[in-house]
Amino acid sequence: MRKFIKYLKQIFHNCPKCGAGFVAYSHSELINTTWIEVYECSNCKNKFV
Repeated sequence: MRKFIKYLKQIFHNCPKCGAGFVAYSHSELINTTWIEVYECSNCKNKFV
């Protein structure tokens, strides 16, 4: 359970661009043959990979 909570804290962190919003998982995308995870800020709507 502790590993899961640590994992959630790593995912839900402050946005590096605006500092006010939280970055959370948005969706997955397939680029060629590689799946990437896309995260989005709840405040400024910037996307991160």
